Parts: sequence; C-alpha cells; structure tokens
Amino acid sequence: MEQSQSEQSYKAFGSWALAGVNTFLSLLKVALKSKRPPKLQPVDDVTCFVLGNGPSMKESLQKHRDIFKSGDVMCVNSFALSDEFVHLQPKHYVIIDPGLWFDGNALAHQTFDAISNRCDWTMNLYVPYTAKGAVPIVRLKESNTKVRICFINYVVFKGWQNVAHLFYDQRRAMPQSQNVMVAALFWAVNAGYKKIELYGADHNWHTQLEVDHDNVVCTRHEHFYSKEGQVKLVPFYKLASTKETFRMDEIFHAWAKVFAGYRAIRKYAESKQCKIINASEISFVDAFERKK
Repeated sequence: MEQSQSEQSYKAFGSWALAGVNTFLSLLKVALKSKRPPKLQPVDDVTCFVLGNGPSMKESLQKHRDIFKSGDVMCVNSFALSDEFVHLQPKHYVIIDPGLWFDGNALAHQTFDAISNRCDWTMNLYVPYTAKGAVPIVRLKESNTKVRICFINYVVFKGWQNVAHLFYDQRRAMPQSQNVMVAALFWAVNAGYKKIELYGADHNWHTQLEVDHDNVVCTRHEHFYSKEGQVKLVPFYKLASTKETFRMDEIFHAWAKVFAGYRAIRKYAESKQCKIINASEISFVDAFERKK
C-alpha cells in the first residue's frame, strides 16, 4: 500500500529529528572521549588490500598471493598466527576487539607474541585508546620497535552524515565497527588510498549457527588459518570473560549493525573519491562493487 504524502513527510521529519538528536549526543561523546588523533604517514598511489580472516581467504591467497605484494596489505585480528603474515609483510594491522588485548586471554598473548617475534619490517598497528596500558600492548611496544602503535579514537559518531564525515576526517570519530573489517576499511580510506580491495569477508556466520538442546546459541568458529580438527561447535559468547551467550535475536541485531557499518564506509569512501571493491570468493557483504 502506498504511503500518503503526509505519512512520508512525517517519517522524513522523524528521521531528520532522530539524526539531529544522534548528532548532538555524538558531539558530546567526541568532546568527552576523543583524544589526540594519530598522525598517518602519506601513502603511495597503490592498491590497499584489506584481508579478512574468513575461510574463503585460503582460496584467495592461493589465487592472488603474489598480487597482494603489488600494493599495501592491511590485516586484522589474529592474522599474525598465519604463515602468510611473514610472506605478505602487511603495512597495516587493525585490532579493535578488547578480547585480543585482555591479559587473561590465551589468544591475545599468542597474537601479540606472534607480532612481536615475527614482524621484522615497519608496520602500523591500530588499536583503540582503551587498549593503552594493556599488558600485551605494553610488552609489544617494549619488545619490537618495528611496530608503530597508533592509538585511535574508536568513538562512534551517529547522526547527520556531513557532520560525521567532518569528524571522520579529523580522526576523532569513526562509524560503528561491529566487525573489525569495518574499522579496517575506515582506516584505509582515511589514510588516503584511492583503491581498496576487500578479501576474506565471507560474513556467512548465520550458516554456522546452531541451537543446542538447552537453547544455547552456538557457532562454528572457522578462519582461513584454522587447522583440520580445530573447528568445533562452541557457545556464542558476548564476552569470553563473562561467559554470557547471545540470544538469537541479539546476534542478528548485532550483525545488522555490521552491514550498516559497511554502508556508512561506502558513503565515506565516495566522499573521498575512493573506490572499494569486494573481491572475496564468498561474501554476504552487498555494500560494495563485486569483483570476480
């Protein structure tokens, strides 16, 4: 049924008003939480390859392993545990999940130990200011001077797009990054790259969900570097430290924010004359042009 003109006007005004309220609240957050933004070094006129850890990344590496070395590589999370970390020598590395610098997390220590011990080239590591002082971060800073730690303002800005982009440009705010790939793309755009290719962004998590007999939502955590026999069905925790699991409605709501984040990145990239191409072998991300 078609909406009347008055209904359309009412909804448009409601959206505008909500955006105005969100803009005001975001400005307060920036004023209270944002710190000195990191200085980024000028980038060359090359393609930035943003590599996710989805299972299809294994196939992409087999096909494009040498092509990745023709530009700058940006990786995320625990990529340093893979054999390709040393071969590709990424220029940028992004981590925003607190679980990966939580001192009691074994994966956090494995990841940062791998970065510290294996990285013998100059690399920028982007982590939020909230990670400053975390034990794995401090140890890495002391043990490897090749890694330049860039503390970023992960201050989510919601509201009017033109105002949001102003603070994005100043690196005092970011789009909501429910998934680290959104944050990685933001920093690739913000760094000045004009062409970005995205790989390993499968985002088919819903196909890996199961509900056990106790109605606990479980998932099969699988990455391209997972070894045979390592993929197991585990409860889907909100935070590993609390052992609280997601409800089904909560997880799909969180995933909706992931895909909304990609839409925000696309608009920001367009404002910077930057083209993002999704070259993942398998992907549910529909915000960017696809490349076979």
